[in-house]
Amino acid sequence: MSVNPANVAAGTYQGTITITAPYAVPSTATVAVTLTVQSGTPAALGVDTQNVSFTAIQGSGALTQQFHVLNTGGRFALLHRQRRTTSGGFWLSVSPGLGQRLPPPPLR
Repeated sequence: MSVNPANVAAGTYQGTITITAPYAVPSTATVAVTLTVQSGTPAALGVDTQNVSFTAIQGSGALTQQFHVLNTGGRFALLHRQRRTTSGGFWLSVSPGLGQRLPPPPLR
C-alpha cells in the first residue's frame, strides 16, 4: 500500500482496502484506512550567503562568484521563475537572468 499526499489538501480522509482470496474462509477481508494530511510550513526563499565581496584591479577582467537560491521552508517551492534584480550600477549583473525550480517527484 502507498499514499501520495502531493495534491491533497490538508484534512482527514477515510478509505478501505478489500483483500480477496477465493479459497479462504472468509474469502474477503476489509481494512479501514485513515489518512491525515497536515498543513506544513510554507516555502521560504533563501540564499546560502548574505554577502558577496570582490577585490579587483582597475581594468582587469570580469570576476564571478556563485551563490545558491534555495527553499528554506517546509513545503515545496512551486515558484517557476526567479526574477533578478540588481542594484549598484552597470558594473553588477546576475546570470542567468531567469531560472526554473522544477516540482519535486511524488512522495512514495
